[in-house]
Amino acid sequence: MSLLYLPDELLLSIGEHVISEHDLNSFHQANRRLYLVFDEYRYKYNAKHHEGHALYWAARHGNATAARKSELLSHGVDVNTRGDSSTGRTALLVAARRGNLETVEALLQHGADTELQDMLTGWRPLHWAARLGHFSVLGLLLGSGAEIDARMSFSLDTPILLAAKHCEFDAMNMLLDRGANVDFVGIDNRTVLFHVVRKGSTELIKRVLCKGVRPDITCLFEALSNWERDDHYERAKLLLEHGASPNIPLNTPKGPKFLLPWVIRQWYLNVGVTELLLEYGVDVNTTGPGRFTPLLSVVFDEPVFKMAQLLLDHGADPNAANEKGVTPLVICAGKGNVDVSKLLLKHGADPNVDVKGQTLLARAAKWGRGDIVELLKNV
Repeated sequence: MSLLYLPDELLLSIGEHVISEHDLNSFHQANRRLYLVFDEYRYKYNAKHHEGHALYWAARHGNATAARKSELLSHGVDVNTRGDSSTGRTALLVAARRGNLETVEALLQHGADTELQDMLTGWRPLHWAARLGHFSVLGLLLGSGAEIDARMSFSLDTPILLAAKHCEFDAMNMLLDRGANVDFVGIDNRTVLFHVVRKGSTELIKRVLCKGVRPDITCLFEALSNWERDDHYERAKLLLEHGASPNIPLNTPKGPKFLLPWVIRQWYLNVGVTELLLEYGVDVNTTGPGRFTPLLSVVFDEPVFKMAQLLLDHGADPNAANEKGVTPLVICAGKGNVDVSKLLLKHGADPNVDVKGQTLLARAAKWGRGDIVELLKNV
């Protein structure tokens, strides 16, 4: 008698004696009759002999039908089984990472735990959905009660921190809509606002600021750091309006770094940015590397009359010297810059400053700066 003429019960009895899952799958795919008879049995076999690995496979490959069968048929498969012994990832973790919406839905419908972590990294399904911008999966997980501010074990990142850090701003907006906390800081000491200032739109910066976040100095430096942008002024103004202090130093491995001396040295930043910082009370005499004040930097690098005048009008000390004892007037005299020298003298620069044991007048004559010599003679 042909095998195909046997009743279903006998065929299933034969199947119970098939030792290899590979052989069982081959038997199952031999023809339509055997497919129909053994389709359900394969999942029962997998649950009994392979700890429900089919569920993990379904999650990896986005096969929602297989996911449903492997658990709906009540074959003892634990929907939260960890299919990968090296990472301890559940099927839901894998499906969320892959963005397999239907599989995620099937797993959630049948009790998958949204808070089980990857044992290697501490990631949860919501972390993966936010990090990779799987918008629909993110919404589904949140709707199923996933902890919106869950922190990762090692990096301490929350879902919204991950979305902001990796520029998944649609995901970030959804998390904001659902009430995600924007005050958490990752192990790298970066906030949601910092990442948005770095890569996000001005509108998104406004939205985060409206949550009551107080911007810190790292955000202010970041707003002015990218030379490819053309909206430094607007971003910095937003942060200053919401309480950012331009006088707090940024801690770096080389020591504290102050904003105004740094801004003066950035070729791509215009006078308007300096005016903005002065408007919000930046200390005009703060020093940078080498004890260079902003005024010293202006006259040393490329004297700009308007910038020098702006700083002096806001109280810059015309006699503040760097670590080598050089004042702005000495620098201008050496460069032969008469206009800025006049400006400095007008604001009280000392023309009798000592320059390596000589008067400035004598040094200017030695340098061959005739216009400066005449200027100093008439002071």
